Amino acid sequence: MEHIAIGARDPELLSSLAGRLVRLEKRIEPDVRAEVEKLSGGKTLSNIARDLLDAIDPDKIESLGGTTSVSSAEYIKTAVAPIATNPDLRNKILAIHRVADQTIDTVSQDKLLFAGADAKTTEAARDTVKSFRDYIEQHKAEIEALQILYSRPFKKRLTEESLRELEAKLKPEFGPQPVPVIWNAFEKGRDRSEPTRRGGSAPRSQTRRFTDLVSLVRTAIEPTTPLEPFEEHVKQRFDSWLREKDALVSQPSTTASAARTNSQPAARPGALAFTSDQLAWLEKMRDYISASGSVDREHLEADNVLGPIYKVFGEKLWPLMDELNLTLAA
Repeated sequence: MEHIAIGARDPELLSSLAGRLVRLEKRIEPDVRAEVEKLSGGKTLSNIARDLLDAIDPDKIESLGGTTSVSSAEYIKTAVAPIATNPDLRNKILAIHRVADQTIDTVSQDKLLFAGADAKTTEAARDTVKSFRDYIEQHKAEIEALQILYSRPFKKRLTEESLRELEAKLKPEFGPQPVPVIWNAFEKGRDRSEPTRRGGSAPRSQTRRFTDLVSLVRTAIEPTTPLEPFEEHVKQRFDSWLREKDALVSQPSTTASAARTNSQPAARPGALAFTSDQLAWLEKMRDYISASGSVDREHLEADNVLGPIYKVFGEKLWPLMDELNLTLAA
């Protein structure tokens, strides 16, 4: 909070503090809540958290003229004012946190005041990552997407609806766009000893932000798993799956056929097991999974491709679809 008081406005910092204020309010008694409201001019910790999240909402800032507009600057200034300009409230929140045993500021905050922007950002990022790990662990039994992602092997297929639900659940604690906030936090808070992230900066695709939640949860559960866009993960799994299918059909029963197979390797994964038409439709289904987490009959019907795909695969389409759903997202 002291960082905000001296002018820090990093989205990760504001998002992290907002989430912790929301959780802290759930642990305080009504009389303590009343004291907070009195000091803040009528705002609860949740109200303050909501204002902080609105201050980093890109859509809200854009509607006010963008990040460089006077209106946006005034809006952000007003949103952070209860924390930035009210030392009595900050001290009260710190006192509450000590009682509730929940960290709002780090114990090394005095050192961080002089450590520069990089240290503040890194500490806030690690705080966000920890909050995310704590959140999914606490809610893994009640949110469908987390139930599926925690299961090994997958027993159900992921759906875009379940991923949208997860994103909606994360917004109160991580802001209106939780995926880039959490992704950036993993990038900025990474220790040198951790595996290099293959994904680079936060995903830019808004249409695939739901499926990138899969990558975030996977890395949160298994820290040794490199963070990469879900689309890249699916492509790698798809190529491996095709090679496995090729291996099954490249075990000939005669020496002659073995020589033929070995002398004419597949031009691309899957060329031995599937025809070119089948491969094209398999790639189409792969892309559905990249964008939505799974593929089903409704996807194919909505794009008017069910007939052509069924013509190529026949009744084998349905078990193939199930296999792709469970294999590529795993």
